[in-house]
Amino acid sequence: MTAGGGFDLKIADHVSLRLGQGEYFMTRFGSYTQNNLRISTGIVFAIEEMSRSFEERTSGTIITAVIVAGAVTLAFMGDYTYFGHTSASFGFGEGWIAVGVCGVAGGLAGGIFSQLLVLSSRGLPGRLGAFARERPVAFGAACGLLLAVIGLASGGTTYGTGYHEARKIVESTEALPATYGMFKWLASLVSYISGIPGGLFSPSLAVGAGLGANLARLELRVIIDEVLNRLPDMEQAG
Repeated sequence: MTAGGGFDLKIADHVSLRLGQGEYFMTRFGSYTQNNLRISTGIVFAIEEMSRSFEERTSGTIITAVIVAGAVTLAFMGDYTYFGHTSASFGFGEGWIAVGVCGVAGGLAGGIFSQLLVLSSRGLPGRLGAFARERPVAFGAACGLLLAVIGLASGGTTYGTGYHEARKIVESTEALPATYGMFKWLASLVSYISGIPGGLFSPSLAVGAGLGANLARLELRVIIDEVLNRLPDMEQAG
């Protein structure tokens, strides 16, 4: 036996936010009876109505609903560090310099990557574009072969989403090759150009982790200390 109900907040024609839901259900195991109470929250979708036109009209609403669902999960379940924890630390002054350096480097790499994705989504130029349009399966196979070559060159670190590699970098549990960020950047680009469905979120974060590891190898702390030590001389010269 079960009974219950919930409260929904309609945010689109076929999407509602389930603010709260309570259910009572009784289970029996032989002569033993157990009373159960379940409280939940979430998002309610009318899946059969979600055609392509529906997605085009309400994509923003769905994204908003996903964000709200994430906030609700965070409120009930607490914080969750996807890529683990780091013990690295910077002082206030030198820390902000490091943030600026990483921000500029990451912004340039991400901007170039995004621009290439936009351009490739409009069609590749020349013979390569004609080959992709006329023989999509062969083009996809060629991209797969190129990904395999990149993977071999990287020592097998570019396969998959990059989650495990990024976590190793963040937690400093294993040193990856200095070329990891570059190879993962290329592998993510080739994967997108191939036209095979896949994600960009985790691979992009993995590229960022690889880029950060490369900057760490430059010993930013030493460079920053040197700059800070020379500031008085520079001020006197000025």
